[in-house]
Amino acid sequence: MKLPVVALLVLATLTLFTIVFLQSQAVGPSTDDILNLLQSLHEQGEGISVHIARLEHRLGHLEERPLGAAPALAFEREADPSGAQGGSAGAPAESAILYAPGATSLCPKSHPFPFRQDDGEFARHCCTVQVRCQGHQECCGGEQVPVPVTYVYEPPREELRCEDFSWWHLLKGKKGPLWQLMKADATPRSKADSDAMKAMGYGEGRITWAGEDGDLQDADTAKARLYVGSRWLVSGSQQMQGAKAFMGLAPHQRFLEIGCGALNAGQFFMDFFNPGSYVCVEPNDVLHRKSAAANASITKIIDQKKPEFITRDDFDPRPKMGDGYRFDRAWSHSVLSHAADWQLMQYFEVVAATINPDGGLAMASLRFSDVNGVSMEASHDHSWIYPSVSYFDFGEARCLARRAGLHLEAVPEARLFHTQ
Repeated sequence: MKLPVVALLVLATLTLFTIVFLQSQAVGPSTDDILNLLQSLHEQGEGISVHIARLEHRLGHLEERPLGAAPALAFEREADPSGAQGGSAGAPAESAILYAPGATSLCPKSHPFPFRQDDGEFARHCCTVQVRCQGHQECCGGEQVPVPVTYVYEPPREELRCEDFSWWHLLKGKKGPLWQLMKADATPRSKADSDAMKAMGYGEGRITWAGEDGDLQDADTAKARLYVGSRWLVSGSQQMQGAKAFMGLAPHQRFLEIGCGALNAGQFFMDFFNPGSYVCVEPNDVLHRKSAAANASITKIIDQKKPEFITRDDFDPRPKMGDGYRFDRAWSHSVLSHAADWQLMQYFEVVAATINPDGGLAMASLRFSDVNGVSMEASHDHSWIYPSVSYFDFGEARCLARRAGLHLEAVPEARLFHTQ
């Protein structure tokens, strides 16, 4: 039997802004804090230069980390996911450079000469003169402009073996759900983070928070859509275009969206698929309820297409759909980019259990790098950290996928649909 191909699409921030936000990895911000922050950013418009300040109390200092982006991934089932044999994280992801759509040459005519830093792999600037200075200066005696690219991805120079990660030994010889073992292991550290933040006057933290936000229950339509932070209709349309281009969508397929939020993309997915084909798992059902109630078009689509909405914070549609129900395609955008390590394993296990074993495909967004494509150190968060972002090591994510019975690969070009 042909093994299913499951693609994990690692997408980017839709706008190149970052957020200044002081918050523990384990402390969940209040809904009002999130909404006020997002409203402030919305009013200032795009192109803001902002930074996330991640409190690393165990290191005793604040560390700034910009919102980042990463390329796309693909994975298929492993023959032996037990992990007993250990093994490597697999071949490292290849470097990738994505030029702006429609560009006919690397540099514009006004700045025709491409230059790169001495230690860089890709040209990053275009210069008016064909002269290089010593050191890191890219243009010598001329003017320069950035190369018109949408993204450059530079993977880590070294990747660890799977058995070099502590969780690999924690899970060795164990049967699923593996994410529960990882969550239990993360709980004491999540509590320690919370206690430290409380001692510093930041209030009580949420231990291994999974994303369900009780403070949202009185949200109106505007707050529901603002909470997810994506540009209404624009982001949804881009997601639909990307899914069509890389997933081979067909109306008859069974489709799962993990984290449909306010139906920014869900309205397009529902309209595309046959009645009864679309299923969404979302922990905060008020988001899609309020958004749909205020939009006659979405209400009509829901009436016609008969979607299933499942309110859960574990990504899992099986409690409602049944253990034997299989999806042909699955999509998740801007969910895992806020997740803890144990939640990434949770996602992999749900995908492995629910995707059609004969040609099934899934895509989701993750962050491995900053906005310039430079790999970021894995944040190893212990709980859901929205609206902040979590970073993962590509090799480690590949090992997590392998332990769940999947093989992970990068597909950088998919990001273009979210940056045009």
